[in-house]
Amino acid sequence: MSTVKFTEMKYGSKDDYLMLDKYEHEYINKTADRVIKFMSGLNSTLEGYKITRLEHSLQIATRTLKDKASEEMIVAGATP
Repeated sequence: MSTVKFTEMKYGSKDDYLMLDKYEHEYINKTADRVIKFMSGLNSTLEGYKITRLEHSLQIATRTLKDKASEEMIVAGATP
């Protein structure tokens, strides 16, 4: 992977920023995949609980959505 040539952003060239823009778009396009991978990791839990952390997060998201909470509250509540 290529890297920028500058150590301070104010010294970045057009080519540096075009390259960063390309990498940023690639990163953004993979956001859903990163979220799904993270959430699937919540499918295991400490012994003794009836539900996993994933199930708990989904319950909170469902309940706050039904309560017509703001998107920020839905995400905040469902975030482990």
